[in-house]
This record gives sequence, C-alpha cells and structure tokens, in this order.
Amino acid sequence: MKQLFIFSLLILGLVFLQSCQNEELDIIDNTETENITPDSEAANLMMRTVSNDGSFDNIIDGASCISIVYPVTVTANGIGITIESEKGLKLIENVFDALDTDEDILEISFPIMVEMPNYETIVIADKAALVELAKQCIENGDDNDIECVDFVYPITFDKLNLQGVKTSQVQVNSDKEMRKLLDQLNDKELVSIQYPIQLKTSTGEVIDVQNNAQLVATIDQNKGLCDEDDDNDYNDDDFDSGHLESFLKDCDFKVVKVIRNEQDSSVQYKSWEVEFDSENRLKIENEGGTVMTGTWYLVKNGYDLVLKTQVEDAPDFSGEWKVCELSEGKIKLYIDDANKIFLNTYCDDDTSENKSVKEQMMDCKWLIKNVENNGTAQDTLIGYQLQFAEEDVVAVYRGNSLVGYGEWSLSKEGETWYVDLREFSNMTALNMKLPVYEIKTKRLKLYNGNGSQLKLEKFCADGPIDEDVAEITDVLMSAEWQVSKFEQNGDPMEGYSADIFEFTEDMELGVKDANGTLLSSGFWKVYRNSYGVLEMMINFDLTSNYFPLVNDWKIAEKKDDEIVLKHDNGNDQYDYLTFRKID
Repeated sequence: MKQLFIFSLLILGLVFLQSCQNEELDIIDNTETENITPDSEAANLMMRTVSNDGSFDNIIDGASCISIVYPVTVTANGIGITIESEKGLKLIENVFDALDTDEDILEISFPIMVEMPNYETIVIADKAALVELAKQCIENGDDNDIECVDFVYPITFDKLNLQGVKTSQVQVNSDKEMRKLLDQLNDKELVSIQYPIQLKTSTGEVIDVQNNAQLVATIDQNKGLCDEDDDNDYNDDDFDSGHLESFLKDCDFKVVKVIRNEQDSSVQYKSWEVEFDSENRLKIENEGGTVMTGTWYLVKNGYDLVLKTQVEDAPDFSGEWKVCELSEGKIKLYIDDANKIFLNTYCDDDTSENKSVKEQMMDCKWLIKNVENNGTAQDTLIGYQLQFAEEDVVAVYRGNSLVGYGEWSLSKEGETWYVDLREFSNMTALNMKLPVYEIKTKRLKLYNGNGSQLKLEKFCADGPIDEDVAEITDVLMSAEWQVSKFEQNGDPMEGYSADIFEFTEDMELGVKDANGTLLSSGFWKVYRNSYGVLEMMINFDLTSNYFPLVNDWKIAEKKDDEIVLKHDNGNDQYDYLTFRKID
C-alpha cells in the first residue's frame, strides 16, 4: 500500500509539473514582446498616429480634427452641390476657382454627420454647433494627430492581464481598428505588439521596428517632418519649390487682379505683363511698353513657400507673398486679405523661326470667342469657326457644317501685322481690318484700341484627344436636358425650365417642347481654351427666344446628371446656366 501511495504521489507530481509548464506558455516573455499601458508614451504616440485625420475636407468644415460623413449638400457661391465622396470636394474648389472674387461663400445644408478623432460619429444640427466643435482643433499643423508616419498593416496584438498572462490575440488591419483597440486599454488589461512591424514615413521610406523603444523613437522623430496641411487654407495647392520655380520661369504672366491695402487697383494694372527670369530678375511691363525691373526669390517659411519680390518703380508688386493657389493657367499670391495679386499665364510662344504669322493662322480652325465692331458686341458670331486658307479664302463653319466664305489678307505696316477680313456677305460684322495684337500657338487676338476686336481660339480636329472634353461631350449627347437655373448678373431669367434641350453629335442644339415640337435650333461646342480652362460655346440666332443663352461659358461643374456653366461679365457680375439631365 505504501508503495502504491508513493507511486500515486509521483503521478500527481508529474501532472502538476506538466500543468505548470503549460501555464508558463501563456506568460508573455518581454524579450520578444513588450506591454503597452494606457498612460505609456508608446500608447500616446500610437493613438495620435491612428486618430482620424479631418484636414482633407477643411473646405467644408474648417476643422482638422473632424471629418464630414457623406453625402453632404452645400451651396458654393450660389451653386448647389451634393458631395458623395472625398473626390467630390474638388467640385467646390472648382467653383471657387472659376470666379476670382474676393470672398468665396459656402453654405452647408444641416443637419450633417461628422466623424470624430476616435472615429465615432455625431450629428451636428446647425452652423453654431459646427463652429463650436471646430474650436477644438488647433491651427497651423499643431493639432493632436500625427500624419507624417503610418503603420503598415496587418499588425497582431496580444491581450494580457495584469500578471502578463495572454488572454487573447487580435489582428488589426486599419487605423480605425487600432484606435478602437487602444481606446479599450484600462487598468485591468494590457496589450503587446508581436514584433517586428513596419512604419512608413511621408517620404515613402519603410522602417522595420523591433520593439517599443524603437517604435517610440521612430514616431517621435518623424512626427514633424511633413506639412500635415491642417490649416484651413484648403486652397494652398501642394507643390514643391522646383515645381513653383519652373512654373514661374516657363511663361510670362498677365495681371488679373491687384489689391494693396484694401485698395483694388486691378483696372490700373489690367494687361500688364510680368516675367520671372532665370537670373531672378523680375520684369514688369505696362501697356505703354515701359519695363520696370526688380528681383524675385523663393524662400521657405516653415512649410510654406514664400515669393519675395522687390520692384522699386512698381511698389504694388513688391512684398513677401504666400502662393495660395497654383493651377494650370493661373497663380494667386497673398500677403493677407488686404493684399493679393492674381496672375494668368501668358506663354510667349509667338511666331517661331520656322513658322510665319500666316502659317500659324492657316494651321487648324479658329473658334470665334468674341467679336466687337465699332464698340458693338456681335454675340451672334460666338462659336462659329474660321479656317484661313490659301488664295485668301476664309471658310466659315457652324458646328460641323460649312456655311459660308469670306476673304482675308495679311500685311505688315512698320512692325505691326494687320489682318484684313472682307467679303463676308452674311456676316458683315467680320468685315474689318485689324492689327495683330496677340498671336500664340492656341490664341489669336486682333484689336485696334477703338472698339473693334476679334478673339479666336485654335481648334484642331485631328489633335490629341482631351479626355475631359470628350467626357463632357459624351455626357451631353447621352440624354435630353432641361435648364434648372439661368441667371444674368444675379437676376433669375424665367421661361426656359420647361423646354427640352438635345445636344447632337454634329454639334447641333435642338430645343423642343414637352410634345416634341421643335422650338428652335442652335449649335454648341465643348473645348479647352488656351489658358487650360474648359469652356462650352452656345449659339442661337438673334431672332430666337433662346438667344439670351448665347455665350462662351466656363464649365464650373460637371456631373453625370448636371452641367453648371458660368460667365464673367466683369465688375463682379456673373451669368449662370445649369443643365440637368432628364430622367
């Protein structure tokens, strides 16, 4: 019996020993993984790195610590827009960019839903509530989240009790999942990372991390090494110094707007030319041909690029300018709201050694953008095309149809070229002799300074396909449309909303009533102008009830079911025309 008892104790001892060994397998060895407590530096930095970044939609909410939950409906400068995704934010910026007004107005249709830094969503009832919430965000890149370094997923965590015993394992696949895990840390539960993991910096570098100490060091070293774009200046387009320098040097510029000390001097400087040359010389030429010279330099101020200019004889062009917007065809310079300059590109690609003025004029067709004869606007000619040919012949096209001929000749008097247009029997307003004021690869302006001018934009049918032009053209031809909004200088124009507009492949534009009866015929054309702006020309006869729609419209917004058009009438007066697809 004693031997049996001793044997039994031996068996029990072995079982107990085996049990202890199994228990030891669930105790985390800190040489391989390290605990993360709620109040640790690692937890704090990780929390900030994976918090929801709300800076991308500051154009709507003005707050970097929250983000809008889509869809959301806004009114931008009087135009209603429904934003379905982050991509749609560009629509608002396009509306603001289309009009170089001093103030862009955005109205939000409340209530809206926003996502907080911890990814929880709340409902905002009105503007006052949004403003109050936005006060929680810190401006100029010092808000709480870290955007210059990211985790590479997936990452596996072990959950532990206070004795370091593993209770479970969880894999996270996104910032949102990791933030939720970290939010659940408390005095009774810890987590540890199964190393190694990887972090990716804003420059694209991938860093292998082996432990908590390296994790803390990597995040801390990289957290301030990029522009997080947390300020509310949504329109400070991202570009580096090389891009900006090339943009300034590649083309000359024409002055669009000059405001200094709240005084608008745009009329005084209209059409002045500005050149930034490769030797950092700044040249400004007025309409009389007088050239004023100075200097320009690019300097770094924090994350901002600053353009420093000094022109002694033109002090309004001197200053330290922040480049607020840089886009195709334009640049906007700001010191503050009381001091700003807007410039449009003016690439000096005039006649080359291998191409004469006549050869350029005979190259492709030219769209008529504007005609004035002795001070009288000739809008009936907008959108017609001229093709200059040999034998002094000018062919006139309406859409894709040849509708007439005229004659032309080119002569030089002193240093000035003159174009003589004549024998246009059905379009007598074109019969003018005008000096060549400007000729570019894609633009021709004839102007005599006495109320007569002809502005043309080159259109090459066999040129490279513009995908945006093709897309808008296809959308318009794919359905029938109605006018949902028509305003002239802010005044609503009635009588157009019930009619049906049909855009055909041959560029004809038919207007029908609800019974299908043809009411009027015109023509249309979508193209990209010489400044890179998408435009749409619409033309009806002078006797048509739809003649008020005639214009060279800028395409402010394009969607599958809506096209928004604008025209700048000068003096902050604008026309608006919106087509909505018929379901």
